Amino acid sequence: MKLSSPPFEIFVYPSLGTSRTYLIKTKSEKILIDPGWPSFVLPILKSHPDISLIVLTHRHYDHHGAAPLVNKLTRAPIVAAATANTTAIEIPPVHTFIFKLIRSWARAGFFFPRLTDFANIALKLQSVDAILKDGDFIDKSGLFKVVSTPGHTSDSICIYSPKYQILFSGDTIVNPFNKPRWVRLITNRQQFSDTQHKIARLQIKKVYPGHGEPFLLTDAKMLYEH
Repeated sequence: MKLSSPPFEIFVYPSLGTSRTYLIKTKSEKILIDPGWPSFVLPILKSHPDISLIVLTHRHYDHHGAAPLVNKLTRAPIVAAATANTTAIEIPPVHTFIFKLIRSWARAGFFFPRLTDFANIALKLQSVDAILKDGDFIDKSGLFKVVSTPGHTSDSICIYSPKYQILFSGDTIVNPFNKPRWVRLITNRQQFSDTQHKIARLQIKKVYPGHGEPFLLTDAKMLYEH
């Protein structure tokens, strides 16, 4: 069955290093996903000052860093899943993949932070306006729902459209150098294994990852090839 044209648009924006920020525009809403870095987000707000909701896939500053600023400028509420650690940022164990991450950022192009970045970025998110739960919808039309995907962090989520088979994967699935794969920085391996099986059962045609460019997912097995 051929799907009709979707009643929304998706805009892709670069952010810190290989990070990406996404905007879902429907007839009545503009939902911003992972506004990570102030100097990258401010140009977005010039084109879309009427943001209605800020969705965070998890609490790492390259994904949530500019959320308080966007909230201040637009009054859009910030929503995210509950975190198991309210006192500190959840950081995966340091190992050789840290080197690979830094190398990927270098290849993607470092930038010089502006003074406004230091003044406006939130390295740790103090609070959110509402907690998202597995199965919640983030839009009024009920097209995009929350899929709880802990493993990278306890509060990691993906945003999924069953009808249009689209997945905003946060850092659960990444695409550095156009090589889609599961993220390798993990805080809980059992949770992440459960998450992998959960996502593999979804019908997905296109992935909008937290790092790297969007890509078509022809088979979940491709995520294990790199």
